[in-house]
Amino acid sequence: SGTNGQGGSAPAGDALADALAALEAAGKLVCAWFLPSATPSQYLTLSGADVNGWDAAYGTQKVNLAVETAAPQWDATLFSNKGGVTFNGTTQRLLGTGNVTNWPIDTDDLYMIVGMSVTTPSGFRRVFSYGNTSSTQRALGTNTGPVSASLAAATSITGSGSVTGGHAVGIFFDMGGTSQPYLDGSADGAGTATASAALTRTRVRLGANSASSATQFFQGTLSCAAILNSTASLSDFTALSTLMQARVT
Repeated sequence: SGTNGQGGSAPAGDALADALAALEAAGKLVCAWFLPSATPSQYLTLSGADVNGWDAAYGTQKVNLAVETAAPQWDATLFSNKGGVTFNGTTQRLLGTGNVTNWPIDTDDLYMIVGMSVTTPSGFRRVFSYGNTSSTQRALGTNTGPVSASLAAATSITGSGSVTGGHAVGIFFDMGGTSQPYLDGSADGAGTATASAALTRTRVRLGANSASSATQFFQGTLSCAAILNSTASLSDFTALSTLMQARVT
């Protein structure tokens, strides 16, 4: 079984941990889950291969996640023995509540990013989401090949590049401006003009959307996920993307 993630000093020699710790110290990081290089399962609660929990390692508003219905699976051999958490695309996901009520509100700009790998993307698959229903959420995932995000159900934001294989995928939600998907640290597609949309901060999920009855299940492997608030810069976000990409390739 894993330990309780309480943040703190970054593991020696772990550039991703160093970056997350620095962003937390600067008040820019809302929450992040990751697998440390030295002890990859440190923040996981495991029962065999079942991932029954994934504690947040860093952030000003940490939310620890627990299994919901079916547990994603831990595989220590993935990503050149750095390990990954796999989701089956039908039932497996992790849920958290608590501090999510203090996450960015409906009018806030924000960044969401994950380090992940997929083999054959198919349809809308939400890897990281928070909100309450499909019409009051912020969500990041894939839509067949490209990066896809949603600012509630009415506004879908889709990139152009293929996400097959290991990538860092992310979104800058720019309220009143142009929201932009990112693939491996570079803008992906033209972006989409966005106005503020409803957001009810009830729950956060890895592996599905944030609706009360989860759908759009992610099929693939996740290594890390993070949300940054509006005080973060684009360079903070793209630098984090580079480190997440290295983790899954």
